[in-house]
Amino acid sequence: AAAAGVARQLRGAACVIVKHANPCGAAERPTLLAAWVAALAGDPVSAFGGVVALTRPVDGAVAERRRRRHGFELQQ
Repeated sequence: AAAAGVARQLRGAACVIVKHANPCGAAERPTLLAAWVAALAGDPVSAFGGVVALTRPVDGAVAERRRRRHGFELQQ
């Protein structure tokens, strides 16, 4: 719920990662993939196993990146 709450405040393609109710990364970029990469860069260690909220439907590029990095629960 915390990740989705932050994501709802963003208007563009965005990704928010939260673990144990603490933000690990958040980014709004021109594409969802760019937002995903930027959000993970915020704190990649803490982001592992976190909850991810996206403001757009998951596309093939994001799904492939997500597949390579296990331990995320996706919310939309």
